[in-house]
Amino acid sequence: MRWLLFRPIVVLFIIPILTNNTNLIFTNADKGNITMALDKDMYKRKIKEMLDDNDTYIKINKDSTRKLTKLKKILMWWKQADYISEVAYRNMNCSDGVLLRAYGSLKIHKPTCPFRIIILSIDSPLHAFVQHFYIR
Repeated sequence: MRWLLFRPIVVLFIIPILTNNTNLIFTNADKGNITMALDKDMYKRKIKEMLDDNDTYIKINKDSTRKLTKLKKILMWWKQADYISEVAYRNMNCSDGVLLRAYGSLKIHKPTCPFRIIILSIDSPLHAFVQHFYIR
């Protein structure tokens, strides 16, 4: 019932402030079922600091798309040799995938390490290939 009393205030004052502020990111915390508003510049700076840690992450300075060409040849050979079906070939043969993406999941219970890096591989060129063999 209280929500109904305060709803006009939220609609009139808070929502326009939040929608006009383009320097905010809204994200869910990993514990506590809480939605947080973060400063976009601070978020980018913290994630960059974590990714620049050479003890944890290695920057690869080569183009891996040539490996995908080899993968397509292997898939074609497997299809011709009847190792995989036509449907499996079409599912695994990615022609327009996106690069892997990384984002930071907010950890509100750890003040010294505020984010956990998550690598999102869905829709990447190798996602369907790995998924096919994971299910089997």
